[in-house]
Amino acid sequence: MAKPSIKEAHAYLTNYLKKEIFRRYRSYLILSEADLQAHVWQILSDFFSNNESEEGLHKVLNKPYIKELNIHPDLVVFKRDEPRIVIELKEKQEIKEKDAYKDYQRLLKMKDHFKPVQRCYFLYVSRYGSGKILPSKRGFFEVPIVLEDLLTTSEIKEWEDGRKQWAKYVHARKDKEK
Repeated sequence: MAKPSIKEAHAYLTNYLKKEIFRRYRSYLILSEADLQAHVWQILSDFFSNNESEEGLHKVLNKPYIKELNIHPDLVVFKRDEPRIVIELKEKQEIKEKDAYKDYQRLLKMKDHFKPVQRCYFLYVSRYGSGKILPSKRGFFEVPIVLEDLLTTSEIKEWEDGRKQWAKYVHARKDKEK
């Protein structure tokens, strides 16, 4: 059997990855959806390359174009040459159901079209929200990372103040040019 199994990958995505993304988000390493995508890609690439039984068995692709469906999912994990795991990502102050529903539909479209796709994940990071917001469906998993659920209001405020400094960095010059 080729390692890691889909169950091992699922446990990694819903436990370790979630904790690691929260840690990086809180440390101002993730300031945008593009940052989130880069970090998730790196973490998953490392996981598969460090745990697979044969070299090159899994590939984690960033924004591959799926011609048959005319879509670019955020991340797709291929096993050999078949898509197995599809991931859509969001980073916003607050994720609302109407905003997430488009990505949900795209994930379901991928799962229905490609029978080898075993799992679809909607992973998002937000400061505020109610946690899971999308309907449950077999093979679809929502992975919310909501600061409001993990930090106090004052900790979130402190984090937001720090984020502002990093998100729009301005160098304070001591000597003014003439």
